[in-house]
Amino acid sequence: TYQTSLDMDSSIAGGLYSISSIYQIGEDQIEYSTEYPLGEGNFGVVYKGVRTKTDGDWEQVAIKKVKDTDTMPSSAVDDMEREVNLMKKLSHENIVKIRGVLQDGPNVIIVMEYIREGSLDR
Repeated sequence: TYQTSLDMDSSIAGGLYSISSIYQIGEDQIEYSTEYPLGEGNFGVVYKGVRTKTDGDWEQVAIKKVKDTDTMPSSAVDDMEREVNLMKKLSHENIVKIRGVLQDGPNVIIVMEYIREGSLDR
């Protein structure tokens, strides 16, 4: 079995994932097409995309375009924020990592690690 850890302190040496690794992403750092969604979740639709890193390298990512938070019930917005905050703190090889967040007007775009094999429930 594996143990899941919460990295509450970004200064912990050797941590692969920490709160400090979450940052705002600029629109120019991601590209994706809404033509072929990968799936749909409680808070929005997920697309495959590419994130350009600050060093010029790139990686495939999953782009979760969150539904307009202005039209979502406040409980759904709270649930989404709780999920994002929890995901930012979890560190485990079997948990998808958040790469960054982009505010797009009333919408939020969450950029996550792309898992080629898809969801574990399939």
